[in-house]
Amino acid sequence: MDYASLRKLFMNIPQSFSFKFNDVTVKFPHETPYLAQKAIMSKAINAFIKNENALLESPTGTGKSLALLASALAYQEYIGHHPIIPPTKRDPYKHHNEELIIEDIESIADKVDSIVEPPPNQSPAFTTASQLFKYQNNNLNNNPSEISNDAKIIIENPPDDMIRCNVVLRRHNVPIWYTSRTHTQLKQLVGELKKLDYHPQMTILAARKRICLYKPVALSDNPDAECINAVAKKRCPYLFKKEIPPELRPYGRLEKFDLDDLMRVCEQKMLCPYLLSREMMKRADLVLCSYNFIMNPKVKGQMMLSILGVILIIDEAHNVEQVIRESISYDHDRAGLQYCVGHLNQCLSVQPNEDFQENIKIIRDLFSGYLRYIGAKSISMRARGHTEFTEMNNKAFFATLGVNKLTWPKIRVALDYAFVIINGGKLPIVGTPQKISMTIGHYLEQLYVVIAVCFKNNCKFINSFKFVLDLGDVPENDHLSALNLDPGCYFSSVADEVNTVVLSSGTLSPLPQMAGELATPFNVQLTASHVIKQEQLNIYTIGEGLDGTTLLATYQNLRDNRESIEKALANILIEILPSIPGGVLFFFPSHSVLSSALLTWRNFGLLERIDSIKKIFYEEPSLNSEMYTEYKMTIERQGGALLLGVCRGRMSEGIDFYDEQARSVIVFGIPYPPQNDREVKLKRQFNDERFDIEGLSGNEWYDAQAYRALFQATGRCIRHQKDYGTIILIDQRFSKQIHRFPQWMKPCFKVDVPVREMSVELAEFYFNMMNKFPPRTSLRKNNPTLICCSQCQNEIIDLDSLENIECIILNREGLNNTCHTNSEEAHIFIHQTDKHHLKSGISFGDVLFHNKECSGYQPVICQCGSIIGAVFKVGKLADVLNLEGIWFCTSRIVGTQGKVTQSLLSVFEVKRNFTIRPQGRGQQILCLTPND
Repeated sequence: MDYASLRKLFMNIPQSFSFKFNDVTVKFPHETPYLAQKAIMSKAINAFIKNENALLESPTGTGKSLALLASALAYQEYIGHHPIIPPTKRDPYKHHNEELIIEDIESIADKVDSIVEPPPNQSPAFTTASQLFKYQNNNLNNNPSEISNDAKIIIENPPDDMIRCNVVLRRHNVPIWYTSRTHTQLKQLVGELKKLDYHPQMTILAARKRICLYKPVALSDNPDAECINAVAKKRCPYLFKKEIPPELRPYGRLEKFDLDDLMRVCEQKMLCPYLLSREMMKRADLVLCSYNFIMNPKVKGQMMLSILGVILIIDEAHNVEQVIRESISYDHDRAGLQYCVGHLNQCLSVQPNEDFQENIKIIRDLFSGYLRYIGAKSISMRARGHTEFTEMNNKAFFATLGVNKLTWPKIRVALDYAFVIINGGKLPIVGTPQKISMTIGHYLEQLYVVIAVCFKNNCKFINSFKFVLDLGDVPENDHLSALNLDPGCYFSSVADEVNTVVLSSGTLSPLPQMAGELATPFNVQLTASHVIKQEQLNIYTIGEGLDGTTLLATYQNLRDNRESIEKALANILIEILPSIPGGVLFFFPSHSVLSSALLTWRNFGLLERIDSIKKIFYEEPSLNSEMYTEYKMTIERQGGALLLGVCRGRMSEGIDFYDEQARSVIVFGIPYPPQNDREVKLKRQFNDERFDIEGLSGNEWYDAQAYRALFQATGRCIRHQKDYGTIILIDQRFSKQIHRFPQWMKPCFKVDVPVREMSVELAEFYFNMMNKFPPRTSLRKNNPTLICCSQCQNEIIDLDSLENIECIILNREGLNNTCHTNSEEAHIFIHQTDKHHLKSGISFGDVLFHNKECSGYQPVICQCGSIIGAVFKVGKLADVLNLEGIWFCTSRIVGTQGKVTQSLLSVFEVKRNFTIRPQGRGQQILCLTPND
């Protein structure tokens, strides 16, 4: 049996069932997928085959992420067996008749690139204009991350070849980029990927601040610049190597890894996770990243990401519009602009080089024009007593800056030249080039993106921004903001770049309006139903409190009746919470409304009464994961808890709540964006002005934003087919807005049931559901687990979940001798980075060396004297298998979740039985042998 086959056995490959859609065979982990999952796989594969875009809406809890992953990887495998390169939607030669001036600027930009010598293997602190030009236009295909024709091959025996190669060659012509909103969601996605019998070479991307292991860089204010500086001066101890660690390759022990796994491996091997992940990206079949990497052109350019011809999946895409608008908007203060002009004048005064003078004067004049515009408007506004001005003529604004179709190409070259200097690149300048401030880089980068968007496609999107001037208390504090109102101005270029873009979420409706907002055709669309039966969900609307208080969460009503409304909310909770088992989520429309309610409840003694029924947790803007973990553990140990959060917050969108963690979701108010917010008003006005063209009025956009946020919050309740719960909507408007809810939810509504009557119905509902779906009597992998000694019940280690635990029968004579176990003992593996969760009362014995194995073991001893496991202390073996952690004997420990205490073997299916021993004289060569 070859090495790859043994590794496959060792990896405990998941079971799969085959389904065929449009001649593409999908390997799926469940014998009977949900109807929603079948629909998603069918629609997605149809989009992949036809190179069309798709909007796929499926309720939270219907397994859409698993279905999307399976269908994309299946199509990639299908293409691998059919060696064709699907055409991209844009022909690289289609635009050869563009204006000559564009060809000239491309040539000049390439010349600038040719004289740049950036630090090796580093992405710049700022994007040069030519880089943004390259990574935004399909005419250019010189991205270093693009695979060459020689590398576009299908490897017949990928595991063997890939393990031996320093760089893993991409095995397929169509890479998959799967993006989601947060790294927490990506971590959950990796869990779904582990269920699938596909073995892509994957990578996961993250910013330096999130992934850097070198603390002086990770904790600095500007990690990108500090990283480049540390590498240049050889201070960083974490190395860059093109070789991919074996465990991160297909069929490796961590072939499907998240950020924590990547950082753990790199820390052990003293490698840079940031550079390693980027190197792996060059040949990856599957790339995972936050969709901010693609939807923010500055980040996309800095990271030098090319998505030409890829399949782009954007999961949890309901926020894409907002992410784009925020990423290409900016706010510039007058004092900062004055600093830029002064600093550039100083640079010009000491550097006589001709090229430097020509290019930096262009940048200086750009800022000067900016200041002239602000100065002229400021004088006029102050004379009239105005404090805010919105520019209605964008062409006139750019003309003041000296930017038009003829001057823009030269300005772009000058920007490129400036970015080279800011990034520390070398230019042919006699003497030491004058350093340009990083502050100027920030201003230039933001300004460049706006101008580039406005002037692309013959100025098609020049009115996609509103320029707003706010006067400060003194002229130096004046601010000019560029507010993007049309996310399609950028998204359309992303869609043109890829083969297929798939947007997926539980809340995309109305789909035609979403497509219109993104200025992109989506010929494949789906709105799926939920997987539960109607009896598993009750939805209540409440329009008044127990004392008759009208419950209406409009700005004016909250301002006039805030205290009485907040007291009514507390009394409703006191009435209904005893009828609801497990966890309850209560979402407010904003943090300010939540904070005010807490204050009122505290002042009137209501908070203490609620807390006596269910312990209260509440979401803060600076949320940390410890609160969420404590909430889950409280439910396990006390049977219930109440979590107060906000719509559009992390708890309402970015976190999964399973079963008892969210038996009921309560929402107060309809979470409309603040109607007096300037950007909201401008956006509504913008949509009204183009209503006849795009078909989405300002009011329709405003309503869509509110209900998408509402549906995201209510989606926390139902997570799978056997789940059940209630949704309680508190606001008198809800009873007349049922038509806005998804079709599958409408039969579940119970409108304006009196609170006390509802409390009785709730108790009956949960009694019936608990009989139909009995509470679990076994441990679950995704729940917090306390590991205890089976002899004395002493607490050993507290784990957030059992998801990443290894459990195998490992025949090592030294291990069995150290733990006094036999060869049939199963062990679970806890990685060394989890040791900080160890409880007191645990000690480590002396290292016991075993000559026969050339390895040593350190026993792990409970306070009762029982040896509960061991730590490997070996060289090559630990390095190859990444076994530097604790192996606990399953017969010596138990797991506890709430009232459930069981052997961990009830969670893990032990299928593999291996002897691992050194092979070869004087060497430590890995040999895996399955026991007969």
